[in-house]
Amino acid sequence: MPIYQEIAKFSLVFAVLTTGAHAVEPCHTASKVRFFDIQNKEKAAYAVELAADETTQEKGLMFRTKLDADKGMWFVFDHSYRVAMWMKNTLIPLDMVFVDEAGVVRYIEHEAKPETLTIRQTPSPARYVLEIAGGQAKAHHLAPGDRVRCEAAPQAQK
Repeated sequence: MPIYQEIAKFSLVFAVLTTGAHAVEPCHTASKVRFFDIQNKEKAAYAVELAADETTQEKGLMFRTKLDADKGMWFVFDHSYRVAMWMKNTLIPLDMVFVDEAGVVRYIEHEAKPETLTIRQTPSPARYVLEIAGGQAKAHHLAPGDRVRCEAAPQAQK
């Protein structure tokens, strides 16, 4: 095999292994989201409801009167962009954790005020947003630069 084909094959394998795509893929069907600092120490874990379609995303956590400290809603978007969220008909304060395609926390909106139409938008593109009970991000010292690992929901038996 000519050397340029060997180099091309190696480059493709290297690109696939180093993109992190395999590590992030379960985030599309996540049932649990875990946060880690740069030393790979786990900071927090949340059991999540998945909001992967437009209808679920539009409703989000509206009309809920409580959200347990270890629970949240995981929004999955078709592509990365500067996601904008609001608190219309949301009765409880929320923290919004914006996560990029590679699973890195890019921005956190702390204690978003309930029942407001104020737009909260990440300054850089995000692919995912985790909504958790207000104050949880600070309680667990979540910060931009933290990494996310997702556990996919178990597949149904056929």
